[in-house]
Amino acid sequence: MTSFSQPFFSPSTQTITITISNMTHQPSKVSGNLSAAAGTVKENVGHAIGNHSMEARGAADRAKGNAEVEAAKAEGYAKGVVNNVSGAVKNTTGQVLGNESLRVEGEAERVKGQAEKEVNK
Repeated sequence: MTSFSQPFFSPSTQTITITISNMTHQPSKVSGNLSAAAGTVKENVGHAIGNHSMEARGAADRAKGNAEVEAAKAEGYAKGVVNNVSGAVKNTTGQVLGNESLRVEGEAERVKGQAEKEVNK
């Protein structure tokens, strides 16, 4: 479950508070992109008002979010590789044994794996 709280900017204190948490503690494209976007906002506001500390924290948040997105993509790609290979094995086994059901199941799993790889390049 991902939670997101609205950005808040207070000109008097020159701070922005943005809370994003990924309750699963697994890399997520959604929470990574939210973190990166929030970091970009913080970075740009910091730059606009001359607050170099805020700008640096925003850049760090953006980089952390981008890293989470890349980790989630790598995880999804690896899952696709596993599904692609296991599907190919089932497909071939089904062909050799003359088991059409196993062959079709394997082909579906192989195609799913290819799609997962493609989405997570």
